[in-house]
Order: sequence, then C-alpha cells, then structure tokens
Amino acid sequence: MKKFSALLAVVLGFSATAQISTVPDQNIDPADTLEIIFNPAEMDLTVEHQDRLKQAIDAGEDMYIWTWQPAAHPDGHPFVNGTGSAPWKNSNDTLRLTANANGTFSWKIVPTLWYEVDATTVYAEDIHFLIKAK
Repeated sequence: MKKFSALLAVVLGFSATAQISTVPDQNIDPADTLEIIFNPAEMDLTVEHQDRLKQAIDAGEDMYIWTWQPAAHPDGHPFVNGTGSAPWKNSNDTLRLTANANGTFSWKIVPTLWYEVDATTVYAEDIHFLIKAK
C-alpha cells in the first residue's frame, strides 16, 4: 500500500492529526491482516481541536474508525460507518478500536475482505479513514 490518508476528528467534525502506524509497516498485502495503530500520545495539541479528541480519550471514551476508501459501505451494511437517524453521532460498534494497555488504539482488518474489493483497488485507492469519539 503506497500510503494511508489519515484524518482524525472529534465528534463535532474538527480535523486533527496524530501518529498512525501499521503492522506490517511495509510491503503490505491487502489480502492479509493489517493492523492500524493510533497513538494519541503523539498528537500535536497545538493543532486546533486536537485537545478535544485528547479530552475524550482521557475521559475513557471509546474511539471509532470511519473509513470510506477504497470503498464506502452503504446504509444497512454491517460495516457502515454510522447508524441510526443521526449516523455521525452514532458510530457503528463494529468499527470500535481496541484500547491497548500501552495507551494506543488499534483496529485489525483484511482490507480486501473489509472493503469487499480486490487488491488492485486497495493499492490504487489507498485506505482513507478518520478516528473519532462515538
């Protein structure tokens, strides 16, 4: 995979950036398991609104990944980003990140299975996502 486009956000939709890494960290095969790791300790709190995301994390709120590329799942699909009548305010529990003991958050997928596309599409489109509180 060439790159990951990462946009981190709080529930109000303000953008932020932080350290994102993957396992494996290079030569990713989209047909194998990929772990995306978010490290909030490396957020730049001088960036507008990142402090709100940090406050949500410090308060013990769950973090969720929202992803729309290489493919977005339609309403009703089990992997759709948000659910209900106000989806932006109701992240799908299927997309809840795992809170790790070291303070990071992670999410494991097989990109070709999650996005329901072939490896060529994953390579061509990359994986685009944001991380937000519920």
